[in-house]
Amino acid sequence: MNDLEIEKSVYRFYHNDEIKTLDELPKMRSDGLITQEEYDHRMAMYQSWLDSEEYNERTWRNTELQKTDYMLIADATYGGSVVADTNMLQEVIDYRDRLRKYNLRDETRPTRPEWYTG
Repeated sequence: MNDLEIEKSVYRFYHNDEIKTLDELPKMRSDGLITQEEYDHRMAMYQSWLDSEEYNERTWRNTELQKTDYMLIADATYGGSVVADTNMLQEVIDYRDRLRKYNLRDETRPTRPEWYTG
């Protein structure tokens, strides 16, 4: 990941003054640390959070696409090189394809080509 990329948010919640993640929730239920009712409540809260995060992820994805639009022009340059004359063009095309296919809810963000800092 490039230094300028911002990672996707992770759902976290408090339980007994400790920060927990969604991955820990099923084990907490099976170990009897929370009731089924609390589990269901946490899952409902997660779905609500996920709905709001989907908007943020769509905005991020659309911004990434806009930032690379110009690279598809035949004489576009990046870092002093004409993009069309290098393997950068195919890497940008592949990145844009991954962005379009990106499942905003369930997947980690596609990573930029290593040379592209945005």
